[in-house]
Amino acid sequence: MKDPTARDRIGKSLGVLCFEIEAAGLTGFPCLVIRGISDYCDSHKNWAWQKYAAASAAAFAKDFMRFVPAEMVTKERPALESNYTLTHDILHQLQRQAAQDENDKKRECHQAFDICNYESYKNVNRNRVEGTCLWALESQQFQNWRSSERSGLLWISADPGCGKSVLAKSLIDLELRTSDEHTTCYLFFKDNEEQNKVAIALCAILHQLFSERPELLRHAVTVWDQKKNTLTKNIHELWKIFTEASRDEKANRIICIFDALNECHMQERYILIRYLIDFYKESCHKNNGHCPLQILVTSRPYFDIEVEFQEAVTAFPTSRLQGELENSIIQMEIDLVIESDVAQLAKQPQLDDNMRSAIVAKLRNMKHRTYLWLYLVMNEMRERFSRKAKKMNEILDQVPKSVEDAYEALLDRNVQKPEDRSEAQALLHLVVAAKRPLTLQEMDMAFNIAIDYVSEPPMRSPELVKASRRGFEDVGQQLLQHRADIHAFAKYVGAAVGVASRSNRFPVVQLLLQHGADITADLAIGDALSTAFEEGHRDVMKTLHHYGARLHYQEAFECALTNARRTSGDLGIVES
Repeated sequence: MKDPTARDRIGKSLGVLCFEIEAAGLTGFPCLVIRGISDYCDSHKNWAWQKYAAASAAAFAKDFMRFVPAEMVTKERPALESNYTLTHDILHQLQRQAAQDENDKKRECHQAFDICNYESYKNVNRNRVEGTCLWALESQQFQNWRSSERSGLLWISADPGCGKSVLAKSLIDLELRTSDEHTTCYLFFKDNEEQNKVAIALCAILHQLFSERPELLRHAVTVWDQKKNTLTKNIHELWKIFTEASRDEKANRIICIFDALNECHMQERYILIRYLIDFYKESCHKNNGHCPLQILVTSRPYFDIEVEFQEAVTAFPTSRLQGELENSIIQMEIDLVIESDVAQLAKQPQLDDNMRSAIVAKLRNMKHRTYLWLYLVMNEMRERFSRKAKKMNEILDQVPKSVEDAYEALLDRNVQKPEDRSEAQALLHLVVAAKRPLTLQEMDMAFNIAIDYVSEPPMRSPELVKASRRGFEDVGQQLLQHRADIHAFAKYVGAAVGVASRSNRFPVVQLLLQHGADITADLAIGDALSTAFEEGHRDVMKTLHHYGARLHYQEAFECALTNARRTSGDLGIVES
């Protein structure tokens, strides 16, 4: 009994003299429990009474046995037999529960690695046309790598638009498709925040590996149980899990493909290359009897990547396949893609054979033929397609000769008006000048700043308030440099300095104060200092105080009460 109210109610209604508050005894055992009471709820409690309680229970048990007929006892099952059956059932239940818990933990661990849509980044690439990519598939380097009985690394480099991603997709879907003998895992790097990190790549690889080989999850569960969500950002631990799983006897052969390494974050790709080379060197000097881990990397032939791979290339010449030396062959293969794409184009409205041949001949005569160029040209032709021969001849005469010309044609077609062209230029300037790829939200905000650059008078848009609330210090700096009104007031929210103070955006508060923000400007529910005080933002409060903001006694008292109710009091804030 733990509740005095319940104790008094039951004692009064049933005439109970005392209640036990600390009970211990046998559980899960078929028996009658006789318990002596020594702790009488919260009215009486004394450790010295326990031996008397035990004696009382023993005396009652002895007296009780005088009333139990002997024949009744003989009809009962022996306690040992009952206990064995019960224990066996409990043990079996516990084992099933433990197995279920372990499966749930493995399932949760497996799902933790599913942090990117790696399959969609693969499928966005076109399928390989028959007869293409042979410069790689039939090369001696690729054949040696594929047939090797040891773990190996193959780096395939080629110029932009030469079909590296098409090759990688074909290897994953066709030539090296996952089978009973091997598991193929992959990641297509992309220069965006979703797909340009090594940790993201390793998580994708592990998710695919564990999907095909669930028994390998045991290499990850223990570490994941310790680190939880931080594991998916820890490159060292992820690589360790990957290499340990690859050495497992149940792993079979593992093929790992990293496409477009040049689009990986620069500092992180150096880390990955270092891991790859170290693993490759180790595997070449010992044979542990397990199935090999085959790693294939594609990238552009950038100098910094070549420098990082130089150690492996020098020691093992067969680990490099230079597609940039095969451009003439690649252009011949692109001719096959041209024929395939024109054949598809002809299926929409029917083309006669003469026009079809003319299109193929025109495209094949272009000097700078790449996959990217062909993709842009075919999109242009699909949009401008005409059944009339004269119109089609005009379109053919305007076919871009290079990728640069193709992009120029796209811009010219989509920015006919002068204002459209200026806005397009502003967007392109933002893309070029940005330190990193911008999100759509950031691009929208930056674009609004750019197109208002020459506006008069100073813009009173709520963009500065938005940037302050979200803590975008760089955006706020740009807005102020472009004559944004620091006193701009957003409806229902207030001025920028008040919003930043309430949101605890300390760097933004400093920026606004340095540019002369009004410390007395009202937020929708008070000025900046009272808001920072109420929310418990000590650093913001001290900065505002340094710039001359003051709290009245009554206002401070009310804020302190509010803060105390919300946060159980913060003496440091009040003292400050």
